Amino acid sequence: MSLSDWFKKDLAAPLPSLFEVLYGVPLLDTIVHEGVAAHDNFGIGTMTRECCDVFEGLQSLTDCCGGHGKTARAIVKAFPQIKCTVFDLQRVIETVPADGIINYVAGDMFDFIPPSQAVMLKLVLHLWSDDDCVKILTQCKNAIPSREESGGS
Repeated sequence: MSLSDWFKKDLAAPLPSLFEVLYGVPLLDTIVHEGVAAHDNFGIGTMTRECCDVFEGLQSLTDCCGGHGKTARAIVKAFPQIKCTVFDLQRVIETVPADGIINYVAGDMFDFIPPSQAVMLKLVLHLWSDDDCVKILTQCKNAIPSREESGGS
Protein backbone atom coordinates (compact mmCIF):
# COMPACT_ATOMS: atom_id res chain seq x y z
CA MET A 1 0.00 0.00 0.00
CA SER A 2 1.44 3.37 -0.98
CA LEU A 3 1.68 6.23 1.50
CA SER A 4 -1.06 8.21 -0.27
CA ASP A 5 -3.36 5.16 -0.25
CA TRP A 6 -2.65 4.64 3.44
CA PHE A 7 -3.65 8.24 4.24
CA LYS A 8 -6.86 7.89 2.25
CA LYS A 9 -7.96 4.49 3.59
CA ASP A 10 -9.86 5.89 6.59
CA LEU A 11 -11.41 8.84 4.80
CA ALA A 12 -15.16 9.08 4.52
CA ALA A 13 -16.71 9.46 1.09
CA PRO A 14 -15.89 12.92 -0.27
CA LEU A 15 -18.43 15.67 0.10
CA PRO A 16 -19.94 17.10 -3.07
CA SER A 17 -17.93 19.88 -4.68
CA LEU A 18 -19.06 23.48 -4.35
CA PHE A 19 -20.15 23.33 -7.98
CA GLU A 20 -22.30 20.27 -7.33
CA VAL A 21 -23.95 22.00 -4.37
CA LEU A 22 -24.63 25.22 -6.30
CA TYR A 23 -25.83 23.41 -9.40
CA GLY A 24 -28.54 21.75 -7.32
CA VAL A 25 -29.93 25.05 -6.00
CA PRO A 26 -31.07 27.23 -8.92
CA LEU A 27 -31.15 30.51 -6.97
CA LEU A 28 -27.62 30.04 -5.61
CA ASP A 29 -26.40 28.97 -9.04
CA THR A 30 -27.87 32.13 -10.59
CA ILE A 31 -26.31 34.36 -7.92
CA VAL A 32 -22.88 32.79 -8.42
CA HIS A 33 -23.08 33.09 -12.23
CA GLU A 34 -24.07 36.76 -11.92
CA GLY A 35 -21.18 37.33 -9.53
CA VAL A 36 -18.72 35.68 -11.88
CA ALA A 37 -20.07 37.75 -14.79
CA ALA A 38 -19.54 40.92 -12.73
CA HIS A 39 -16.04 39.73 -11.88
CA ASP A 40 -15.32 39.34 -15.61
CA ASN A 41 -15.54 43.12 -15.94
CA PHE A 42 -13.00 43.55 -13.17
CA GLY A 43 -9.44 43.27 -14.39
CA ILE A 44 -9.95 42.10 -17.96
CA GLY A 45 -8.92 45.50 -19.33
CA THR A 46 -5.77 45.43 -17.24
CA MET A 47 -5.04 41.87 -18.31
CA THR A 48 -5.36 42.60 -22.02
CA ARG A 49 -3.35 45.80 -21.68
CA GLU A 50 -0.57 44.71 -19.31
CA CYS A 51 -0.26 41.04 -20.28
CA CYS A 52 -0.56 41.45 -24.04
CA ASP A 53 2.54 39.31 -24.62
CA VAL A 54 0.53 36.31 -23.37
CA PHE A 55 -1.76 36.70 -26.38
CA GLU A 56 1.00 37.38 -28.93
CA GLY A 57 0.80 34.98 -31.88
CA LEU A 58 -2.32 33.32 -30.53
CA GLN A 59 -4.96 32.54 -33.15
CA SER A 60 -7.50 30.58 -31.09
CA LEU A 61 -8.56 30.43 -27.46
CA THR A 62 -11.24 28.47 -25.60
CA ASP A 63 -12.69 30.14 -22.51
CA CYS A 64 -13.69 27.06 -20.54
CA CYS A 65 -16.69 27.82 -18.30
CA GLY A 66 -16.78 31.24 -19.93
CA GLY A 67 -20.45 31.89 -19.23
CA HIS A 68 -21.94 34.58 -21.42
CA GLY A 69 -18.58 35.46 -22.97
CA LYS A 70 -17.70 38.84 -21.43
CA THR A 71 -14.05 37.91 -21.01
CA ALA A 72 -13.84 36.37 -24.49
CA ARG A 73 -15.38 39.49 -26.05
CA ALA A 74 -12.83 41.69 -24.26
CA ILE A 75 -10.01 39.49 -25.58
CA VAL A 76 -11.36 39.65 -29.16
CA LYS A 77 -11.75 43.42 -28.87
CA ALA A 78 -8.11 43.79 -27.82
CA PHE A 79 -6.79 41.05 -30.13
CA PRO A 80 -9.08 40.73 -33.16
CA GLN A 81 -6.93 37.99 -34.71
CA ILE A 82 -7.90 35.58 -31.91
CA LYS A 83 -10.89 33.35 -32.59
CA CYS A 84 -12.53 32.81 -29.20
CA THR A 85 -14.79 29.95 -28.23
CA VAL A 86 -16.79 30.03 -25.02
CA PHE A 87 -17.37 26.54 -23.67
CA ASP A 88 -19.91 26.01 -20.91
CA LEU A 89 -22.81 23.82 -19.85
CA GLN A 90 -25.80 23.49 -22.17
CA ARG A 91 -28.07 25.39 -19.76
CA VAL A 92 -25.67 28.36 -19.86
CA ILE A 93 -24.98 28.37 -23.61
CA GLU A 94 -28.66 28.13 -24.54
CA THR A 95 -29.28 31.49 -22.82
CA VAL A 96 -26.60 33.33 -24.82
CA PRO A 97 -27.71 35.08 -28.00
CA ALA A 98 -25.41 34.45 -30.98
CA ASP A 99 -23.37 37.56 -31.71
CA GLY A 100 -21.20 36.48 -34.64
CA ILE A 101 -18.09 37.41 -32.66
CA ILE A 102 -17.72 34.51 -30.26
CA ASN A 103 -18.30 30.83 -30.99
CA TYR A 104 -20.41 29.25 -28.23
CA VAL A 105 -20.14 25.51 -27.58
CA ALA A 106 -22.05 23.50 -24.98
CA GLY A 107 -20.62 20.48 -23.25
CA ASP A 108 -18.98 18.94 -20.22
CA MET A 109 -15.33 19.81 -19.58
CA PHE A 110 -14.79 16.38 -18.03
CA ASP A 111 -15.56 14.77 -21.40
CA PHE A 112 -14.22 17.21 -23.98
CA ILE A 113 -12.93 20.76 -24.45
CA PRO A 114 -13.03 22.29 -27.95
CA PRO A 115 -9.61 22.40 -29.61
CA SER A 116 -7.67 25.66 -29.62
CA GLN A 117 -4.13 26.93 -29.13
CA ALA A 118 -4.92 27.99 -25.55
CA VAL A 119 -7.52 27.16 -22.94
CA MET A 120 -8.45 29.70 -20.29
CA LEU A 121 -9.74 28.51 -16.92
CA LYS A 122 -10.82 31.56 -14.97
CA LEU A 123 -12.41 30.92 -11.57
CA VAL A 124 -12.81 27.22 -12.31
CA LEU A 125 -10.33 24.89 -10.63
CA HIS A 126 -10.90 26.08 -7.07
CA LEU A 127 -14.40 24.55 -7.21
CA TRP A 128 -13.13 21.02 -7.76
CA SER A 129 -11.19 18.32 -5.93
CA ASP A 130 -7.58 17.63 -6.86
CA ASP A 131 -8.62 14.50 -8.76
CA ASP A 132 -11.25 16.44 -10.71
CA CYS A 133 -8.71 19.19 -11.46
CA VAL A 134 -6.37 16.58 -12.95
CA LYS A 135 -9.24 15.37 -15.17
CA ILE A 136 -10.04 18.93 -16.27
CA LEU A 137 -6.40 19.74 -16.98
CA THR A 138 -6.05 16.49 -18.95
CA GLN A 139 -8.94 17.61 -21.17
CA CYS A 140 -7.21 21.00 -21.57
CA LYS A 141 -4.03 19.24 -22.67
CA ASN A 142 -6.03 17.15 -25.15
CA ALA A 143 -7.63 20.32 -26.56
CA ILE A 144 -4.31 22.04 -27.28
CA PRO A 145 -2.48 20.68 -30.35
CA SER A 146 1.20 19.85 -30.07
CA ARG A 147 3.63 22.34 -31.57
CA GLU A 148 4.25 19.90 -34.40
CA GLU A 149 0.52 19.65 -35.18
CA SER A 150 -0.02 23.40 -35.04
CA GLY A 151 3.15 24.33 -36.92
CA GLY A 152 4.55 26.18 -33.90
CA SER A 153 8.16 26.32 -32.82
